[in-house]
Amino acid sequence: MKTHYKIVLLGTLLIALSGCNTESPNLPVGYTLPPMPDATENSKTIAGIDSNTNGVRDDVEIYIYSNYSKPEEQKALMQYANAKQLLLANVKTKEDVVVYSDAIDSAIQCEMKVFNNSIRSLKELDSQTINTTSRVSQEHHIEKLMSKVVLEMNFKANPCE
Repeated sequence: MKTHYKIVLLGTLLIALSGCNTESPNLPVGYTLPPMPDATENSKTIAGIDSNTNGVRDDVEIYIYSNYSKPEEQKALMQYANAKQLLLANVKTKEDVVVYSDAIDSAIQCEMKVFNNSIRSLKELDSQTINTTSRVSQEHHIEKLMSKVVLEMNFKANPCE
C-alpha cells in the first residue's frame, strides 16, 4: 500500500513539474530565449551575437531573464541593455554621443523608477555587458567623448518603453 502512495505522489509531482519551465522560470509566457552563444565568437566584436535581433546581446539577455523574475525589472533592464548596446556599437564621435544619449538617459530613468532609485542592477548589468578588452576600451572612449559634450537630462514622466 505504501508503494502505491509513493507512485501516485511521484506521478502527481512529475505532472505538476511538466508544466514548469525548468530551464528559466523567469520567462514571460510565449517568450523564448536565444541559445547561449559561443564565448569566443561572442567576444570577437563589440556588438557580440544577437541572434534574435532584438538589440541585446544573447548572453546579456539570458543573464537578465535568468537573474530577474519580475516582468517590469526584465523590461527595464532589457531597455538599458539595448541602449547600452547602441552606445557601444555605434558611438565614434561626440556627435554620436548626442544622438544616442536620449536612449541611455531614458533607460537609466526607467531602471531607477523600477528599482526605487537604485543603480545596483545597472552596475551588475554593466559587468555582464562590458566584459572584454575591446568593450572596456570602447566604454572608456565613450566616457571621454561624453566629457566633451554638455548633455541635458530630460526627466520623463514615463521613461520605460
